[in-house]
Amino acid sequence: MVRHLIKQGYEVNVSDNFGCTPLHYSSMLNVLHCSNGDCVSKNCTEINANMGIMDVLLQSGANVNQPDRGWGTPLYIAVMTGNPQVVRNLLYNECFNGGLAIELDDISVKNSDSNTPLHLAVEMGNQEIVELLLAKGANADASNKNGESPFGIAIRKGNMDIINKLKPYIDINFRNSFNEETYLHYAVAEKNSYVVSYLLRRGVDINAQNIYNETPLHYSVKRMDTGITEMLLGDGANVFAENVYRKTPLYYAMKAKNMEFFRLLLQKNSNHQYAIHFAVIWQNIDLIKNLVNGGDVNLKFKDDGIICNSEKD
Repeated sequence: MVRHLIKQGYEVNVSDNFGCTPLHYSSMLNVLHCSNGDCVSKNCTEINANMGIMDVLLQSGANVNQPDRGWGTPLYIAVMTGNPQVVRNLLYNECFNGGLAIELDDISVKNSDSNTPLHLAVEMGNQEIVELLLAKGANADASNKNGESPFGIAIRKGNMDIINKLKPYIDINFRNSFNEETYLHYAVAEKNSYVVSYLLRRGVDINAQNIYNETPLHYSVKRMDTGITEMLLGDGANVFAENVYRKTPLYYAMKAKNMEFFRLLLQKNSNHQYAIHFAVIWQNIDLIKNLVNGGDVNLKFKDDGIICNSEKD
């Protein structure tokens, strides 16, 4: 019937009031059958029948990139179904009549939230669809309206299988367009030592600052994450990097009055007098004793107003 209608001159890319084309509906119908608001998975026979309809539409020139009113393309909708076979058919059109490959104008076409199909596949945790999209050139660093990329989502969700699939495709110094966080900020915030270690081995900018001038070390110290803090310090993280409030990672360690963290950070620098100024300001007796016993309290110190202008919160 579909082939007959097309031969009769019906426009294959005609859209309804929602901006949906026949291909949009074919993408949805390949997986779900809905009745009275309840949606259930179709059986294989029904799916194969609708895949045949999709194949006819594609070979007749259906536009795989045409968005609906929500800017969702047929590919985006197919990813939502979670069925790799449907996604594969849109990407390659290799099923049934077998043969005409469909090249997408833009595999990373975005919807109204600036999410790409890869964003959605990662959010859904569908590794097979992620692989299909990457093989066709999907951008692992594409930003949505929140500045989040597919790899950033994978870090947030902690899906190690998908993280490993995306790793070869990322820019290690990617920055979130919303707050300028890097993947290292993400990994530290999520306490993902595996990703932290990977990024450090790749040569990530360890002292990169976000929109508030906070480095990954600020993040790890605030979270009292000893393991990741040690990793960052071992790779040269700057304990004196200032955020927009002129606060350093060392400052936050002392503010928390955490001797373990203070000692950890102190081992990586020689400017003990910088630390003892803060210790006095914060009236931390144990900290002062530690500095007096372990360092030169008469060490020459260039203030630059950093300490003397500090205020106790």
